[in-house]
Order: sequence, then C-alpha cells, then structure tokens
Amino acid sequence: MGATLAEQYLGKEIFLKKDLFGNHLEQSNGYAFTFRCASGTRLSSDQTKAFAGKTGFPSLSIERKLYIHPSIFVLEDADLKYGPLEPYANLNISGILTGAYPVTAGDLSAREIRGAKIEAVGSVRSEFGITDSFISAQGDVYAGYLHHCRIETFGNVYIKNEIIDSEVFSSGKIDSGHCRVVSSSLFAKKGIEIAGVGNGRTRACTLGAGTEHHILEKVRQLNLEIQNIRWPLDELKEKKENQDRAANKIFQKMIELKIFHDRAKNKKLKLADEFKKKKDQTDKKELKNIVTLVQTFEKRMDEALASLKDLNETKKKHDKASALLEQKIKRAAPKIEKDISELEMDVQAFLEWARRQENHPCIKIHDLAFSGTAFKGVYSSLSIEKEKKGFSVVEKQNSAGDFNLVFEPG
Repeated sequence: MGATLAEQYLGKEIFLKKDLFGNHLEQSNGYAFTFRCASGTRLSSDQTKAFAGKTGFPSLSIERKLYIHPSIFVLEDADLKYGPLEPYANLNISGILTGAYPVTAGDLSAREIRGAKIEAVGSVRSEFGITDSFISAQGDVYAGYLHHCRIETFGNVYIKNEIIDSEVFSSGKIDSGHCRVVSSSLFAKKGIEIAGVGNGRTRACTLGAGTEHHILEKVRQLNLEIQNIRWPLDELKEKKENQDRAANKIFQKMIELKIFHDRAKNKKLKLADEFKKKKDQTDKKELKNIVTLVQTFEKRMDEALASLKDLNETKKKHDKASALLEQKIKRAAPKIEKDISELEMDVQAFLEWARRQENHPCIKIHDLAFSGTAFKGVYSSLSIEKEKKGFSVVEKQNSAGDFNLVFEPG
C-alpha cells in the first residue's frame, strides 16, 4: 500500500520536426503517461505517478488500467446468503459460486460456477464446471465442462470434458484436446484443438479459427455502451433543437404578421388621405365605403397585434425552455464526454492489443466430427457433409492469391 506502480519521466529536450508542408514543429522528447488508474490505485496530484491505494497484488489490464487485487478466501458457497463479494479482488471460493450478485474480480477460482455473471481482469478457474453463466475475462478460462454458457476471453480456454450449448469467443487458443463439443459455437484467434464435435442429433456446431470474432464482439459491446451513455445527452440536444425549431417557426409567423400589419397600416393611411380629400363631396355612399374599409383595416391591424403578442409569449416560452435545456446540456456534457472518452480509449487499446497478436487459422480434431459441422477461417468457410475422423482444417493461400480452408491428416 502506497507503493509507486508507475511513473512518468518528462524529458526537457526540445527537437524540431517538419510537417507535410515543411513547417517546423516543436516537440518535447518526453513519454506520454498512458496508464490509467482503476480499482485500488490512484494518481498523484501532479498526474505523473500512480500509487497503490490499498494492499494487494498489482496488475495491468489490456486496456492499460492499473488495478490492485486484495486476496479474498471464501470457505463456503458464495451465494445470496454470503452476500456480495469485494470488487476486483482475487477470489478463491471453496464452494459453489452462484449468480446471486454480479461478480468483478482479478483472478477467480471456485469449485463450481452456476448462473453467474463474471467480469475478471485475470483468469477464471472452476474445478468441476461452469453452468448457465456469462464470463468476460482477460486471462485464461479453466473448467471441467461448459453447459449453456457464453465465454469471452482474451486468453486461452482449457476445458477437460465437454462443451454443450455454449458460445466461446477467445483471442487466444481453445486448447481442449480431450473435450467434446455439442451444439455450440467456438471462435479462437490462435486456433482450436478439441477431441470431437457434434453428435448427429442436435444442431450442428460452428468452429472458427484465426478470426477476430472476440475482439469485434468486445468493440461492439463498447460501442453500444457508448451509445447508451450518449443517449441522455442526445435526447437533451434533440429536445433543445425542437424548442429552437418551434421558436424559429413562430418567429417566421411573427415576421409575416408584422408585414401584414404594416401593409394594412399603409392601406389605412392611404384610405384616410382619400377620405380627407373626398369628405366635402356630395357622394355619401362612396365616403361610407371608405370609412368601412378604414375600419376593416383597423380591425385587421388590431387582430394582427393581438396575434403578435400571443406568438411573442409562446416564443418566449420556447426560448426559456431552450435555455433551460442548454444549461442541462452544459452540466451533463463534461461527465458524459469523459465517460465516452474512457470507453473510446478502451476500444483503441483492445484494437491495438489485437493488432499485435498473431492469427492461427488452424482447427485440429482428434476424434470424430459429425456432418453439418461448419468451419470458418479469416477469409473462407466450409461445412462437412459426412462424418470425418482425425484431421486438421487449415486456411491457406493458393497460387491465385485466394484463401481456402483445406483438410490435412490429423
């Protein structure tokens, strides 16, 4: 606790660099402090050092966040009766972990996992197996079996016996040479090795190797989270735009009414001048018509003025509502933009990490693969129409430059 985890050293040297147009740019020869503090860590006041905020084991996540993981030992089942577990601790559970509460952890180990939602910075281990659970991990996943699960991990997946009715997305390798796969979809960036796939009675399995399904799924989730965070701000902006649009529409009506009022006023003045010129004439009927017209234009002017007052009051209400919404936007925007910026940094970190990892589009099956099993590479895919035993599927480039999946002896 209190130990320095990371430190930024700023160089004082200044060197000149030219841009595309030949202009000189001054740049400091320093290092950008790219680490971010997460659970159990804190930044110094000058933003150059990261310290451990509590006692535990330090780790750096793929999105370059610094964590401190205290060790927690649970000598019973971690269920509703036990209560919520400390966030981002290294958890060692002697009994069964159930889905009573969402779990965030460093490394997690349990005898069995049932119905849980787990986010782990490290590895996840189950001595027996994992059932009806969602697991997002940055380390490896170990289990005796997977039943009706969704696994997303940056590490490798090691399953001893069977994977049934599950989805597995891995940026590592699914290294489970003694495991049978039934009614499941498996995708691994660095290849797949299993015992057998399918059984001829349930839905066919899909196996993808060398693909970026995992990282694309993570990015999709983060983009969805960004949309959800941005939505309240977008809603406020849309409401403000509606108020401004309504105010502008009313203002246009006010301009039209003002033009109508001025025209009526000019007509009235002309008729008044004409009445003055003709008031000594004997044709009373014509004079009466002029008076009637003058009264009509006066009435129209009064109606226009009344409408202008009503429209002005309505416009003021829209302007006031728009100003209130603008204040709400200004109050909400900084936090929302900061949260979005954090997630965008996560996206960039994930993509940068994935860019540095090699793809291995190879699927190895030791025993039997049943008909209907679909194999996917980075650029190609195929399905088998009859049972096949002991083989590998590898994506290769032919002389024409096209990529195809080809079978090789096991």
